[in-house]
Amino acid sequence: RPHVRFDGRKEMSSGEQLFVDKEKVFPCETVTAEIRILSPMLFEKYLFVGQRFEFGEGQKVVGYGEVIEIINTHLHQAIR
Repeated sequence: RPHVRFDGRKEMSSGEQLFVDKEKVFPCETVTAEIRILSPMLFEKYLFVGQRFEFGEGQKVVGYGEVIEIINTHLHQAIR
């Protein structure tokens, strides 16, 4: 489970990931994945579609992503 950090936040959470239509991902590949944030209370009303994030192992960043859908409505940013 990699650590997930969203743009603009210092807090990180572990995230359980499931790759869509793939079992393994190799360096430089682009994939679609579902990520379940294990500490969702850190990001209540903060996430939005198009938001960038990074994931890593310890302090090492191993990849970047972009939110394309938010399933947990408690995490979706309130409309300003």
